[in-house]
Amino acid sequence: MVQEGLHLTLAPLLLFLALQAAAETAGEAPRGVAAPPAKVEISLEGIQGNLREDLLAALALARHSDSPQLTPAFIRTLYARAEDELRTALKSRGYYNPTVNASLREDNGTWHARFDVQLGPPVRITVLDVRLLGAGADDGRLGKVLEEDFPLRRGARFRHKDYETAKKRIANAALEKGYMENRWVEHRVVIDPEANAAEVTLVFDTGPRYAFGEVELPDTVVTRATLERMMPFRPGEPYDLDKVLRYQQRLRDSDFFREVNVVPQPGLSGSRTVPVRVELRANPRNTWRVGVGYGTDTGPRIAADWDNRYLNRRGHGAEARLRLSPVLSTLAGNYLVPFFRGENVELGLTALLSHEDTDTSESNLMQTGVRRLTSRWGWNETLSLNYRYEDFEVGSVKDTSHLLMPGIGYWKAVADDLIYPRKGWRLSMDLRTAVDGFVSDTTFLQGLLRAKYIFPVADVGRFIARADFGGTLVSDVQDLPATLRFFAGGDNSVRGFDYESLGPKDSNGEVTGGRYLAVGSAEYEHQVKGNWSVAVFSDFGNAFDEFGDAFEYSVGTGVRWRSPVGLVRVDVAAGISDDDLPIRLHLVIGPDL
Repeated sequence: MVQEGLHLTLAPLLLFLALQAAAETAGEAPRGVAAPPAKVEISLEGIQGNLREDLLAALALARHSDSPQLTPAFIRTLYARAEDELRTALKSRGYYNPTVNASLREDNGTWHARFDVQLGPPVRITVLDVRLLGAGADDGRLGKVLEEDFPLRRGARFRHKDYETAKKRIANAALEKGYMENRWVEHRVVIDPEANAAEVTLVFDTGPRYAFGEVELPDTVVTRATLERMMPFRPGEPYDLDKVLRYQQRLRDSDFFREVNVVPQPGLSGSRTVPVRVELRANPRNTWRVGVGYGTDTGPRIAADWDNRYLNRRGHGAEARLRLSPVLSTLAGNYLVPFFRGENVELGLTALLSHEDTDTSESNLMQTGVRRLTSRWGWNETLSLNYRYEDFEVGSVKDTSHLLMPGIGYWKAVADDLIYPRKGWRLSMDLRTAVDGFVSDTTFLQGLLRAKYIFPVADVGRFIARADFGGTLVSDVQDLPATLRFFAGGDNSVRGFDYESLGPKDSNGEVTGGRYLAVGSAEYEHQVKGNWSVAVFSDFGNAFDEFGDAFEYSVGTGVRWRSPVGLVRVDVAAGISDDDLPIRLHLVIGPDL
């Protein structure tokens, strides 16, 4: 009787435990049978754009939605946390009073979690008190940190990320300008959720400013004086990290060194100075390069280059370039003098021998001069003074030319990839002149502008636009040597026409070159598979003596291959403006920009 009574007493408890276990394992396979993983679909309504992506990333339920260990019990646990996760994420982005309605249902093994979110009004910054104390309070460069793109603004939506970014920006700027003993006097945020208002206070004491200490320079392939000329700072000057980085970049740009480290060492001197240690590993003195190629303008060609990075310990260098082909052969040499490198300036003594033999002209050229290379306004600047002697034949005229030509040029190229840019541009501008009687037998002024622009089309295409414009002020174009006249036609001009076959003609119908140049191109390239692409294009333009002279036109198609050595372009073009409809094959190997 006692045992029977005990069974009756435990029966309700056992039934309750059995029902609870059944509820926890609802939808799961029997023991011994592998249950398929549960699936979760999440719907987040009322939110769009980047905020929606941020909120989904904050949901643990979304992060585990593809987990093979997902079970109904785990889903319910994560769902129970989801509303708090959403509210926390929205607070960090300035929304303290959102409305969140959540629901969870199961349908044939798939769980559907829905969250309807109404953001409500954001918390805005009503009081912004940002102050600098100490020696940096009057430092205008440090003050710019609080003005230029500062992440906190009165009236703007308050976001915790912007607040932390502002603190880091102030502290980092102080360190970069040499305020090594900085500290926060006060940094706090007071938020009134009911008024949707935030009061931000940031008070920062910069402390004293440190100076550059001694610079430790290694014994290397160039003299200490050469290294010091590149240095944009001196011991005792106020410390500035930008100058340290600039010095490191100049050392790298010198091409003397394969490894460069300029290391500030605050705190090592025991005083308010920052010693600097320079670590250098030299490049080899000489480099040689030899190559062969082919171009439809020049035929087969051979190239050989020699560079001596440092002829002596003062950093003087030399380079030589040899190009041989049936159409154009050149030998060029430069002697480089880097005694102004500390200001990003380089002087070079140049020499050039050239022989060109095209269907329209023949030229033998000797040139020597001096050039000055520097950077200005983010562009590469070249100032030059060259003496040029040229023996030439154009059409039926044979002559010689002596010119002393000062010149100036600027160029810049920007690309997302140096070998195969999907987006980028290149622009160059050159101006040169000569005056009769000043070691010259002709007076002229000539300018040339070259531009190329590449931009992506969807994910598999590129559009490429190119234009060249040139003009010469001269009393008689026949006084100019062949290399200073403008011709059109060829691989990088108007395809479909022979190299330099377009331009004004003499009474015998021979092309003699013109005062002006205007050529352009529009091309679309489409990737078909891997590194292979196809292209269609149209080129147009001419060289001429008078504005209004007729342009020549061509259309064509081509194949592109991104080879390990550069882009290979094979084009077939037809000169549609010519009654004879010339058709020409063009082959070019090299980068777009």
